[in-house]
Amino acid sequence: MVKSDNPNAGQSGVYYRIPGRATVRLINDMNVIATARITVAQFGAVAPVPEDLLNGEYLIEFNSETGAIQSIQNK
Repeated sequence: MVKSDNPNAGQSGVYYRIPGRATVRLINDMNVIATARITVAQFGAVAPVPEDLLNGEYLIEFNSETGAIQSIQNK
């Protein structure tokens, strides 16, 4: 189990990544061809899954591309 410096991390050691947002520019020589804001999982912060959701009463679905929590449902 990995310990966290976050006092709200709880005891489970279950973490997920909150995706970050980035501005991406496609540049050819000195010309900007395109600019877009995108979600990049690797730039996001790591956060603990709340302990209240790990008691077996909830289904947590994670986005397979970003690692973010996609949905939380009662069983």
